[in-house]
Amino acid sequence: DYVHRTVAEYLAASWLAKRIGGGLPFGRVRALIGIDGHPASELRGLHAWLAVLLPECASILIHSDPYGVLTYGDPVSLTATSRKHLLQSLGRLSEVDPWFRSGTWSLPALGALSTPDMVDDIRNILQSPSANFALRSTALQALVFGTPLPSLQPELESILVNEQAT
Repeated sequence: DYVHRTVAEYLAASWLAKRIGGGLPFGRVRALIGIDGHPASELRGLHAWLAVLLPECASILIHSDPYGVLTYGDPVSLTATSRKHLLQSLGRLSEVDPWFRSGTWSLPALGALSTPDMVDDIRNILQSPSANFALRSTALQALVFGTPLPSLQPELESILVNEQAT
């Protein structure tokens, strides 16, 4: 566990968020921490915390590195709109990289996506015939670690009895 690194990333993002609020151009900061809109791997944590601390810029930051925001930031602190955008962005990522979660199958941060305001989004994933394994497993893991959502019981039962479900 690298708590010291997480604290440093949070503090750096907090400092940058204050500077951006004071007039430092957001685009300049993005250009300094990444390439072509994607954060450098060493700065993914900083990038993820900016998504939390700059809600007005969260959609841009989430879109460029959704898995980083999920794993390095604090998705519980995201607004409902940002959490929905995060789930949608993870869906797009799963289409491009179906193995984006390889090696991290137990991720408690996914619980942030299992809230009453996310029921319809999760239901759509569970019912979608085009949702791939990575996205479905993300939705199911969110339910494992998050708030129980009894209204999804029919969808979960359907998955359990369907021998073809993936």
